[in-house]
Amino acid sequence: MQIDSLLVFDPSGTAITVTADSTNILDMGAERDMGPGSKLRAFIAIQTTFTAAGAATLQVQLMGAPNNGGVPGAFAILSQTDAIGKANLTIGETIDMPLPAMPPQMGALHPPRFYKLHYIVGTGPMTAGSVEAWLTGGEVDENFAYPNNYVAV
Repeated sequence: MQIDSLLVFDPSGTAITVTADSTNILDMGAERDMGPGSKLRAFIAIQTTFTAAGAATLQVQLMGAPNNGGVPGAFAILSQTDAIGKANLTIGETIDMPLPAMPPQMGALHPPRFYKLHYIVGTGPMTAGSVEAWLTGGEVDENFAYPNNYVAV
């Protein structure tokens, strides 16, 4: 799978230990038609297993805003996961979140212009755990990581 750097919420290795927004807010530009049947989705890959002293959980919210994405409170929740226990947040696991076709929260006939992820850590904090997250279209394939083809000296 190819990942467009302009559609990355969180680059590889982004630590999630407390409730926080994604590193990047995606600006999809001026009004546009994503095409019929476009299947946009947020895809989150666990890069480092999550750990915590207690029974911590992680919930992920996909949020959108019609304009002025930098204004606090402008974002609406488009979809969200249930609280996921730390035992299920192990390296190699993935979270796949489809975008609704026409989010009713936006109150308009156009999809949001701005997107972000919001990570909610419950009964935390996490002591370790990192993700890589991006927006993709179509079917999500596996993203295989291969060993480096060089030796660092």
